[in-house]
Amino acid sequence: MEIQELKRVSGGTMMLRFALINEGDQTFSVGYALGAGSTSDIATVGGVHLIEPVGKKKYLVVRDSENKCDCSRGVKDVAAKSRANLWARFPAPPENVEKIAVVVPTFSPMDDVPISR
Repeated sequence: MEIQELKRVSGGTMMLRFALINEGDQTFSVGYALGAGSTSDIATVGGVHLIEPVGKKKYLVVRDSENKCDCSRGVKDVAAKSRANLWARFPAPPENVEKIAVVVPTFSPMDDVPISR
């Protein structure tokens, strides 16, 4: 996993851009692995979330009125020795929060990720 950018954008939101890197010899099957558990999350990164270290607040991916994530959808399985560039939009934490933890299901959390402007 590689964080490419975590940036505050307009509308009180943040954009996370990251890469899922498969260095193994077998295909990584996305399916529901990165979703939040609902059937609308198949082949999405809807389960990715952020955790504010001080207030311990959890920020979930922004969703529309049909509960579809504002994130990468239709994500294909990641072949061996390849990568997939992915993204997700979140509500922005308070302005004084400069670093946050990024949690991607099935991967170790990434702490202290800086938030850019």
